[in-house]
Amino acid sequence: MSNPSEERELYPRYTYVSGRELEQGDILFNCPILRPLDEQLPLLLQKQEVEEAEFKIKKVRYDFIVMTQSCDLERRDDGTYGVDSVLLCPHWSLQESPVPKGKWGDINSGKMPRYHLLGRSDLPEVSMEIRLIDLNQLISLPLTYVHILAGEHHQNRLRLGSPYKEHLSQAFARFFMRVGLPQNIKLP
Repeated sequence: MSNPSEERELYPRYTYVSGRELEQGDILFNCPILRPLDEQLPLLLQKQEVEEAEFKIKKVRYDFIVMTQSCDLERRDDGTYGVDSVLLCPHWSLQESPVPKGKWGDINSGKMPRYHLLGRSDLPEVSMEIRLIDLNQLISLPLTYVHILAGEHHQNRLRLGSPYKEHLSQAFARFFMRVGLPQNIKLP
């Protein structure tokens, strides 16, 4: 039987990284993004061209985890990337979580596929409590902007290690590949 502390060393949940380069599983905190005010969203449905409408926007801050595959975020030999945008999901501390405490066990056991938990980090450079990811709330931001966020605002950040990164990716895929049937098979 293996020793849990040996497994943690063999498969560290997080590594500590800095710089602009991104990978799936990079954890970014307090990221500023612009959003239209909720009361202005109906303007998008009017027949006039969106370019003619005036919108008020607000700056909001989110904690995100990078969901785009690492291979698409690598710089190629010709200097380009596999994507122009980065897919991000928000995450919260359990105390700020939109999910009540009584449901956290269901999330941890995979019974609530919309959500995924990130384990705590005790790394001295960047500590973090358990976090809740909402896989249904997707944000796509330009790659160049996320590079700036990672390089200038998040010089010190956590990166989810393997196999935890693959576990998150699989949870994301499971959430989006579900198929709801109009009725189940009736067994004899």
